[in-house]
Amino acid sequence: MNEIKKDVKLNLVNKFSVIRNRKIGICCSLFILNPFELILFGLKNGEIIVYSYPNINEIYSFQEHFKSINYICELNKNIISTASDDKTIKIIELKFTKIMNNKIDYKYKIIQVIFSHTHYVNKIISINANKFISCSQDHSIKIWNKKNIAQNYQLENTISVHFGRVVSIEKINKNEFVSSSWSEKIIYFFNINCYNIISNIKISGNYTPESICMINSKTLVIGGIGNFFLIDIEKHELIKIFENNENYYSIHSINDNLFICGCYNGSESIIYIKFLLNNELNNVCENKRNHKFKITSILQINNWNFISCSEDGTFIFWKIN
Repeated sequence: MNEIKKDVKLNLVNKFSVIRNRKIGICCSLFILNPFELILFGLKNGEIIVYSYPNINEIYSFQEHFKSINYICELNKNIISTASDDKTIKIIELKFTKIMNNKIDYKYKIIQVIFSHTHYVNKIISINANKFISCSQDHSIKIWNKKNIAQNYQLENTISVHFGRVVSIEKINKNEFVSSSWSEKIIYFFNINCYNIISNIKISGNYTPESICMINSKTLVIGGIGNFFLIDIEKHELIKIFENNENYYSIHSINDNLFICGCYNGSESIIYIKFLLNNELNNVCENKRNHKFKITSILQINNWNFISCSEDGTFIFWKIN
């Protein structure tokens, strides 16, 4: 993934719809490699749909949340966690059993339900097999831990430095994670082990963050409503602000210089590939307008293959050439 590739094309491979009695918006996605290649989609109605890959067939679905699933995180082999607008986190084991004629029987089991947050749970990041961190619109960040794989997760610590809804958190190296919220113009850097604030960056002007993405080991991108923010990870400094009229809801790194982002300008969704060099950004391929509503998730399958997911109930496979 360190190949420098500036001249690229974004090609639509296939487009699918999640259809029930009506189209249901996709809020998040997850790609699992072991023991089988599976794609999971979290929907606005609280349902998870599981598809096989590379043959895109719906295998099964289940609904354990009664409101939107905002994030799905893989914690361990066959173990996922879900963050929902119903204020809960659920730890779920995905079970795969071989039956007759080499067919696979897919089941799931709820291992634990966590009720600690008092508002929407926005995101979960895994630190290791026994620890994860959650953030919420209740203004808090919570650290969950367990001593061994057989135990339930216990609340280890609550960070309450934000006075606005915490929309995103991101692990940036083995010792640090970063958080950002609406209603305040501060980016916080925390120590993963002791949870102390290492530093913070104060932002002037319009700052309404929606997504955080580490482009490379030195650069963090925060996408917001009408702007981009480049952050120096090592120095904990704001490098530059790029302002425009688009809202960046999802960003995913391709390599150390390229990243793909999903935008919404109020009337249509647009996918860009941007090239970062010497702290300057340039669009490097034609803009794709194949989703009708907000792009909620961009999922990487392998080096140059991605999936974009939307509130219009569609997911699209893209290949970068």
